[in-house]
Amino acid sequence: MVLETPRWHAEELIVKTEDGVEDRDAVHVRVYDVRRGADMATGWLHYWPSREIVPGTPVLFCNATSNVRETRIDFGDGSASETMGREIRHAFEKAGLHTVTLSGKGPGDEPVTVKVRVHVRQAF
Repeated sequence: MVLETPRWHAEELIVKTEDGVEDRDAVHVRVYDVRRGADMATGWLHYWPSREIVPGTPVLFCNATSNVRETRIDFGDGSASETMGREIRHAFEKAGLHTVTLSGKGPGDEPVTVKVRVHVRQAF
């Protein structure tokens, strides 16, 4: 993978074994333009609780980005994306591994994407 565009990149890393087992995670990389200096978007998306989430559990997502505007969040579960302020709550209806994506625009109108994976386990 070659990342040349100066911005905050979020890419999905997929690792597969020869017998078909697969694991995924989000990788965040910041590419600087020395002429622009530190004037770029940065940050993270945090959520709580981070364990023992079952369908119907309210999950609090916290937007910890800076220099990002017009932020929206897609919960990766088929629900409509929503405008994201500093915090938002969401309850997943189904068990599974959901890739939650926060997107917006940086100070130079470049796209900003931050991803986290939320494991919703089956309730017993």
